[in-house]
Formats: sequence, structure tokens, C-alpha cells
Amino acid sequence: MLEECHPQTVERALYQIHEGFGIINELLDGPYFASLLKHEYGNYVITTAMKNYEDEVLLRLVRVIEDEEDSLEGDPNTTNIRKELKQFRKNERANQISKCRKHAL
Repeated sequence: MLEECHPQTVERALYQIHEGFGIINELLDGPYFASLLKHEYGNYVITTAMKNYEDEVLLRLVRVIEDEEDSLEGDPNTTNIRKELKQFRKNERANQISKCRKHAL
């Protein structure tokens, strides 16, 4: 289904939370996810998902992106994805520090 859709159409659908979960799962399970990361416009779909979803969906998305991380280096179409991944890691680190401080008190 998704391979027939324009990336902007998919990106807009991600803003609809009930549609977005299904779309993200279809993207992650599809054989074309790695190429979508590097696609001239498709990478915006992934960036939008990273910015708008949390918890299990975001963690699954990040895990799959991390599996492809080495191939993203140096590709100009993946700049925003790499920035979002870096921000995710920074936030995760801050959350871990905060939890440690709470337990220390």
C-alpha cells in the first residue's frame, strides 16, 4: 500500500495518531525501510515519525534506524534523521541521569 503513496501523503497521515501507528508498523516491517531512510523525500516521513511519536513506537523506530546507522553516514538525505537520533539519545541520557538522581535521594 505505502509504496504507492507520495511521501507527503504518508507524512500527513502520521499526524493522525490512529493512522500513524499502522503506517509506522507497515514502514518498519516493509522491505523498503532502509531505502526510505535515504530517499530524497521519504526521509522526512521518518523524521516526522520520530518527532511525533513516543514510547514503544519511537523505541521500535529508533532500534530499526540504529540497525541502519552505519549506512546513513555521509548521505545528505539522512541529515535530519541523524539529528533526531542524536536528540533522542541526548534525551534518553538525561532521563537516565534524572532517574538515578531520584533514586539517590
